Amino acid sequence: IEVLREIVSNYHAQEIITQEEIERLISIGDTALLSTIAEKVEDFELCDTGLICLKLLLHSDPQIRERLAENQYVSKVFLEKLSNDEDAEVAEAAKQTLSDLKEWEEDAEKDDEGNYHKSDRECPRTNAQRRYCQ
Repeated sequence: IEVLREIVSNYHAQEIITQEEIERLISIGDTALLSTIAEKVEDFELCDTGLICLKLLLHSDPQIRERLAENQYVSKVFLEKLSNDEDAEVAEAAKQTLSDLKEWEEDAEKDDEGNYHKSDRECPRTNAQRRYCQ
């Protein structure tokens, strides 16, 4: 299991892990493994991020849901659901992430294509992710 934890933490591995492989990893149920997937969900380029988020959102372990709630790249739809989580720490983490994103959006400007720009602060999401998750 330790080797699998290292694999999902590796950026190069994240680029080539398939949806089938990520689902097998999720089915193992290891908290540390799933927490890493939740923290890095946007980096699994060959996978359906929404499906991964849904599976982690429904997981019984609140630690995994909290890691997902802390991830600023998770769709607002999932963050809003997590903000109503039965576990207070999960809900608070999601609310904080949503608040941070809202604060950034209020200070940012959109160009004609809907991309966010702010010169003095880095956008927490790429422009493509921001458009998709709005």
